[in-house]
Amino acid sequence: MVSMSMMAVSHSCFDSLSRAADAVPGLRIDFAQLEGGQCGIEVFSALHGPFRLIQWRVEKRVHHLGVAPLGRVGLAVHAVQNLTLNSHGELFDENAIVLTPGGCAIDSVAPDETNLFGLSVEEGAFANMVKASGCPVALPNQGPIRLLSPSPEAMGRLRSALWELRETALNGRSGGPAWEAVAGSLAACLASLDGPGRMPEESRRRRVVRRSLGYIGENLASPLKLSDICRIVGVSERTLIYAFKEHLGLTPKAYLNICRLNMVRREMECGRATSITDAATRWGFWHMGQFSADYKRFYGELPSRTLARVRGRLPGPDQGRRFSTP
Repeated sequence: MVSMSMMAVSHSCFDSLSRAADAVPGLRIDFAQLEGGQCGIEVFSALHGPFRLIQWRVEKRVHHLGVAPLGRVGLAVHAVQNLTLNSHGELFDENAIVLTPGGCAIDSVAPDETNLFGLSVEEGAFANMVKASGCPVALPNQGPIRLLSPSPEAMGRLRSALWELRETALNGRSGGPAWEAVAGSLAACLASLDGPGRMPEESRRRRVVRRSLGYIGENLASPLKLSDICRIVGVSERTLIYAFKEHLGLTPKAYLNICRLNMVRREMECGRATSITDAATRWGFWHMGQFSADYKRFYGELPSRTLARVRGRLPGPDQGRRFSTP
């Protein structure tokens, strides 16, 4: 039996990835939109005793980057079936759980219409569950992320329990029994494991992408060239392009440009941009005509419209949006 306290719940829909990233206190995660168009995102969060449940529903393909909270173990579960997500270069489907110890990097590429549950558990409570279940999975401080493969029946129970918890919380009902069902179904998943889980194998191309992203992140506002990235990573331009296409579905040049567009949009949405030119030049755009054309092509609106909407002169594109439960 897991000791439970009162439940804290939040539920919001956004048309801004930057505001969605700030919706859950204590979670360091960032979203880079990789697919053009307006991107709606729904965030549900519930905290109860040693557990926290977060559900992300994102309309466009995005790149998640961040760090798992210290002192907690993260467990990612697809909320719906027939979806796959690339986590650290490995695909995981509805029959797998991604276990992420506190302090480990979060790095995943999610397809459009992703619907993902993130269940985190305090390390002590998770260690007790592991011990009680007799499962062979490594304890949180004994390794990096792992891909767990419980039985399909146990996974089905866990997914159903998470959905029931969400509906219970949103309807204002007492969450104790629902959280107990989640804890019980998670314990059943752990007990059904026949091994300690598999650590993702980092291929050479995946390693190239990881090192490249680190360099790009540190120098995003600088006038980067592909030759600079190749020199730092130690690969040819052809290898770099193949690696990015394999893991991100984009060329390095396209990814770099999209990241810069994301940063300009974020500055405008968060009210940090004094002007469009100010934000654009800060992130490496020097030709305003080309920047405006790229921005409109990707987001479906001119940067001036984004800024006007943020300043309250235009309505948001997603006012009244609500995501339906499948």
